[in-house]
Amino acid sequence: NGVNFMRAACIIAMQKAQVSFDPVLEALKNRAVHVMKRLCPIVEHMVSKGVSAMPIEAYNQPFQEMIRNIYERFVDKQME
Repeated sequence: NGVNFMRAACIIAMQKAQVSFDPVLEALKNRAVHVMKRLCPIVEHMVSKGVSAMPIEAYNQPFQEMIRNIYERFVDKQME
């Protein structure tokens, strides 16, 4: 009954892979969320230092907060 042994081996391999990779994937997801959420201030700084038609200070502060909140909600939704 080689089929039963093969099935059992596949089940054991899947369980071991899940135990091994799930924590690593969760840590990677958490790190990706951390990095993505830190991009807004970095982009704002780069825009303020770069050559642009309108300096970042000219943008409305509530507008910047709204864009940042939309972006963070997007990141959270995509990482679920």
